[in-house]
Amino acid sequence: MQNKNFFKAMSLGCILYEMCCMDHAFSGQNFLSVVLKIVEGDTPSLPDRYPSKLNAVLSSMLSKNPSMRPAAAEILKIPYVDEQLKNMQYKYSNMNVKDKGLNWQKEAAPIFDAVQRKVHLQTLQELSEVQKMTPRERMRLRKLNAADEKAKKLKQLAEEKYQENVKRMQEFRSRNFQQLNVDVLHESDEQTSKLLIHSEPVMTCDSASIGCDKQSGNERSSQLCMSKLTDYEIPEDPQIAEEYYNDEFESCSESSEEEEDVEASQTVSKTNHQDSDVEAMVKYLESVLNNSSLGSGTVTRVAPGTPQGFRALNSTMAETKLKRMRESAIQKLGAEVFEKVYTYLKQAREQKASEEEIRRYLEKMVSRASDCFEVDQLLYFEEQLQDSEAHLQL
Repeated sequence: MQNKNFFKAMSLGCILYEMCCMDHAFSGQNFLSVVLKIVEGDTPSLPDRYPSKLNAVLSSMLSKNPSMRPAAAEILKIPYVDEQLKNMQYKYSNMNVKDKGLNWQKEAAPIFDAVQRKVHLQTLQELSEVQKMTPRERMRLRKLNAADEKAKKLKQLAEEKYQENVKRMQEFRSRNFQQLNVDVLHESDEQTSKLLIHSEPVMTCDSASIGCDKQSGNERSSQLCMSKLTDYEIPEDPQIAEEYYNDEFESCSESSEEEEDVEASQTVSKTNHQDSDVEAMVKYLESVLNNSSLGSGTVTRVAPGTPQGFRALNSTMAETKLKRMRESAIQKLGAEVFEKVYTYLKQAREQKASEEEIRRYLEKMVSRASDCFEVDQLLYFEEQLQDSEAHLQL
């Protein structure tokens, strides 16, 4: 810990020198030359315009002997530093906000001028170095600068294109999900309408026949009652009336009862048939409504009434589209590069790698990461096809 404090004191000494002289305390062409100057070179000193006490503090902080370097607490206890701190505290405690702002501007002005002067000197130095070059060297330097600028612009353009492709891919995925949802709902509506069209004539015919049967039965019963009332009258004599009732009950044969039972059973069977049709239609409508809900989990489901031929047709069309996308990607990237990109993207999507990591890796394999967008689309559609086939098997 003690050695760390000594190294911190030396770092503070370098900062103090740079603040006073606007230059590095130890400078060199490379790291080794800087280290040699620190170890073997002379300790830098401040110009004569600064007090000798401050120069002594700097010399102690930049001392090559670690035991001679003061710690941070010891530096604050040096009489010169302690006196300057007290003066600053007294000065700023008696200043208002406006005076503090003016004072900061006055103190910042010379620092700004010094920095501006240093930048100007560096610019002049670079110009002088360029002027000392031969025409061939100057042309080579211009070409290098132009190449660096072009590479910077191309890198920025590639980054913008990649971000644009990522955004476009996300929009395409969301649009594809919406299209699948609309297709499923449209197919369900078509099947429901077809079922209703086929079931309506049956229901109307059954209801018409039932109505006719009821009407004819009522007419028959009313006619029988009227005929009985008109043809037969109840006699007033009790003995004759008793014979009348006996004859009337005996005249009701078993055949009439059988005919009534047959008619009742036919009516009940027709009613049961109608109820079964209605119940089947209601169950089918409930299944369609359940499968065509707007939730994200039902987007890839197929309605129960969808024929197997239609499913096979959709699967064949999807496989044909995937085959064309694969051929297009191979033609663009080449077979070997395509296999590498395909394998990496598949593993990356399974491991849920970040977009930035995927982009950096793809830039190592291909010149433009945007060329791999079609491979990413291929993987996405293959995954969707596998999910739909799994749902069909269930």
